[in-house]
Amino acid sequence: MLVKINEVLGDAVRKQAKEESVKKWLGKLRDLACDVDFLLDEFQTEAFQRMLLQDGVDDAVDKSADSTAMSKVKEVNARLQDITLQIDQLGLKENSDVVSGR
Repeated sequence: MLVKINEVLGDAVRKQAKEESVKKWLGKLRDLACDVDFLLDEFQTEAFQRMLLQDGVDDAVDKSADSTAMSKVKEVNARLQDITLQIDQLGLKENSDVVSGR
């Protein structure tokens, strides 16, 4: 999914000025990227806390946190699938002008 999005990103950036739907799609993609970044920070913090408190963590609390994390991952994945499905609807084309993320 990410590869497909990356392949059409250049076309989307070019079209956003003329097509409001593409601009909204890019906004959804940006929002998702921010949410994924935040989620990764949460996972990193949780892993660090677990490392510090290895013996003091209750299994029930641990499982609850895992369930919450899994729910967040599923929600992000559903949004990513939705964004990917919209590529064809928006008529975005794969091209060699791939926009680098970093």
